Amino acid sequence: MAENILDNPALEKAAAGSIHYPAFRWYMMLVMLVATASQTVVMIAPASMVEFIAHSLGIGVGPTTAIMMGIWNLIGPAGTIVAGFYVHRVGITKMLILGSLLLIIPSLLYPVVGNNLPAIVVLRVLQPLGVGPIYAIAVTMAATWFPPKERSMVAGLQGFATSLGVAVGFALAPAAFAATHQNWLAMMACMAVVPAIGFVMSLVIPFGPKAPQAKETHLDAAAMQKDWKMATSEPVFYVGIATMFLLCWCFVSLNDLTPGYFAVSQPMGVGYGPVVAGKLMATVQVAFMIGAAALGPIFEKVFKENARSTMTVGFLFFAIFVVSINFPMVYGNMRVLYPVLALAGFFLAWVIPTGIAFVTLHYPAHLAGKINGLWFGIGLFAGVPAIGLGSTLLAKTGNYHASIYVVTAVAVVGAIVARFMVPPKSFRC
Repeated sequence: MAENILDNPALEKAAAGSIHYPAFRWYMMLVMLVATASQTVVMIAPASMVEFIAHSLGIGVGPTTAIMMGIWNLIGPAGTIVAGFYVHRVGITKMLILGSLLLIIPSLLYPVVGNNLPAIVVLRVLQPLGVGPIYAIAVTMAATWFPPKERSMVAGLQGFATSLGVAVGFALAPAAFAATHQNWLAMMACMAVVPAIGFVMSLVIPFGPKAPQAKETHLDAAAMQKDWKMATSEPVFYVGIATMFLLCWCFVSLNDLTPGYFAVSQPMGVGYGPVVAGKLMATVQVAFMIGAAALGPIFEKVFKENARSTMTVGFLFFAIFVVSINFPMVYGNMRVLYPVLALAGFFLAWVIPTGIAFVTLHYPAHLAGKINGLWFGIGLFAGVPAIGLGSTLLAKTGNYHASIYVVTAVAVVGAIVARFMVPPKSFRC
């Protein structure tokens, strides 16, 4: 049996000009971007409202953070790992619909259950189950719908959408909170609007053309299993997991703990309140979007598709800028604080899409979903220690400074680990 060029990344890249990629791929990408943004909207909505939510539930800020943010970072990764093994068989459309519904339905039920703590916990367990089906499709979509030269751009735009969702969430949640007369349960229900848009858009996909690489599954099960064993036998597979774990630790800490740092009253936080904290974090997300959107040409032209250099620079500069927000000369001066936060978000944005691009460029398409699911699924579990350690340090020290030093150290370790991110030998020509 002749080797299918679509099962070998190097041969596929050489023959990309002979494959027709339909214009419908841009609609596919748009649906993926909306769905990606929707899950981070739902994730981040409670972040700057923890004081109000804690008061309504009658518990402390620490336990509230653990319930509203920590649970997400435990359930979401597990769903991503499982979804990665099924996306190639189930298909992109069904995964999009499933993910969207898992975000929509629980969100609408918050006003129904009220401030019933066990019910709130159940809903917060159900919502992040929608993360896996949505995240799992991105790398498979890039590998089957887009030529190799466009995949880093697709990966960058998914990072853009991830941050766009956070930015929308930070802006939308306070606005919905105010519009609903400070009813946080109604605010959570309002967040269902965004995944509903993605759900409706995904219903159009079955009426479009098939993916140009939909015929790529010519390998039998034994051959696919052999490829999987080769992929998992190389050190870079585990370097990828470690890199994504450290990246997700930084991302979760920045987006889930930092809003509290700026919003919560002194001496625990800076004391700017939720509105200003939302504006500060929106700046981070805008910069993150710019960094992610710019990653495609930066990765291809500046770093020549060298993942380890791109990731190393991203981690190091993030560490430099994030640690500086601990100092009064930075957090006490808005003219300094805004650009510092923007630069932290800009450089951190490079790491996620570089990892996605690395998978699509160096592994066969039939492995892409599994590898992406494992790398990001295991990586997303970093949210558990990130939130757990952050909450513990907050309780023990009475402020957020120790948590910021920890995320800085994690970023430095990430820069070191990224130096081992080299292409797998098994799939080179």
